[in-house]
Amino acid sequence: MLKPAALLVLAAACAAAQTTRMSAEEISSRIREQLEAKGVRLPDVLREVERSRERTATPKAKSGSKGAEDPDAETITRIANTYRRIYKIYETVGALDSTPDLYVNTEPVINAYAADGQEIHMYLALSELLQDSDSELAFVLGHEMGHIVQQRTGRFLFVYDNEEFDADVWGALVCLVAGYDPYAGAAALSKLSLATGDVGLAQQFEHQNSADAHKSFVSRIEIMYLAFKAVCGINFDFQNTCEQYRSTMHPHFPSSAVL
Repeated sequence: MLKPAALLVLAAACAAAQTTRMSAEEISSRIREQLEAKGVRLPDVLREVERSRERTATPKAKSGSKGAEDPDAETITRIANTYRRIYKIYETVGALDSTPDLYVNTEPVINAYAADGQEIHMYLALSELLQDSDSELAFVLGHEMGHIVQQRTGRFLFVYDNEEFDADVWGALVCLVAGYDPYAGAAALSKLSLATGDVGLAQQFEHQNSADAHKSFVSRIEIMYLAFKAVCGINFDFQNTCEQYRSTMHPHFPSSAVL
């Protein structure tokens, strides 16, 4: 299993990339060296990726009559199931040791936010925006749990100068390990931008204080992409896992694609 030390190493590497624009190869080298020095077992992480992928491949159960009578019930179940799966990864890597309380709100607001290190609020309107993709929902919930880590520790582990960039990396990496499509983070951000407009998004999505928390979506996606390249470049086994993911999930992608 990935240990907290691994996250701290990746945090330092991503933070350095934010300020000095290191290459993904340089970040990979730093991650690999530091993880080896910390005694982190990379094969354990790869086995978790394989187990997550097997869970993803399991066919979904058909909706029952109760869901038909109460459409919200099915949506809430979907949110709760995704929430548990994402939390398991945070627990596995030692980032969280207790489950934040999940609140599902019905107000007509496209929003989600974390509060007080213990609460995550998810609006049904946002889950409806992401209804065609469990991976997009997983990214949003992973992003919010990243804020919980920030609130509990008082630190930004990946990107030191912006809480939203930091939470985006959390969301993207947790999606990857949990067996969801890591590209979904970019899709979720794009949908939010389209549904609310950048100005509206800065006011609605999240409950954070930084005036510049929601910088350019292009910049946020660049940070996530850099995180993918860094993780896939840690060592040969990680590179092979990423290549297998690409060949299985995106068989028509060019070989130059990260995942």
